[in-house]
Amino acid sequence: MKLRVAQRHLVLLPGLDGTGSLFAPLLGVLGEDFIPVVVTYPRDQILWYEQLYPRIREVMPWGKPYVLLAESFAGPLALKFAASQPENIEAVVLCSAFFSKISAPSGSWTSFFTNQKWFDNATADSAIKQVVTGGVCEPALLASIKSAIKSVSPEVLAHRVKLMFQTDVTAALEEVKSPILCLAGQQDKLGAAQAMQNVLKVKPQSGYVTFDTSHLVLQTKPREAIDAIKNFLENLPES
Repeated sequence: MKLRVAQRHLVLLPGLDGTGSLFAPLLGVLGEDFIPVVVTYPRDQILWYEQLYPRIREVMPWGKPYVLLAESFAGPLALKFAASQPENIEAVVLCSAFFSKISAPSGSWTSFFTNQKWFDNATADSAIKQVVTGGVCEPALLASIKSAIKSVSPEVLAHRVKLMFQTDVTAALEEVKSPILCLAGQQDKLGAAQAMQNVLKVKPQSGYVTFDTSHLVLQTKPREAIDAIKNFLENLPES
């Protein structure tokens, strides 16, 4: 018998900051449909994707079916984890995420964001708006982004960007047995929308939903994102 949506656990893997605080808009619209489990990453430790596995294991709902949702930086983490420990994963949701080495829009793009000094000075409103929100951002969300960035070591943030740019987990993607849903913003300037389309080349049976927004789909279109996830889960074949 298929589980009701209200009985599903939703394990949330945050993006670059790793604080989980930017999931607030999404958590605010979950209602009783999901039981959220938010993973966080250390704010002052340089770690590789495999070294973040314990952060998932220590909070995951052992022995119960769950949906694994990964945002941005967490795409490779979710795919590697789902490939190595597939038990009880009903579906993997990749939101504005990456899984292979990124083709930069310009020659200086990657070097710009992998420079630790950028994160030392990246709290300027204009910089944040330009990079992740498409130039428009509500004051409350902007404040949340700035707070999350400032709470993490610039060295750690720069390392995570490098890790995201340099990691290719195509092999792990091929091994994932769980259904996959891709969510992406049509105005995403970081290349995640193209990355999500590339997932379909490896897993053509995956779901794919786009939104008229930027990289921060879960923050700017939380209700629409949850509706897309619910619709995807409700239409999965009986198991």
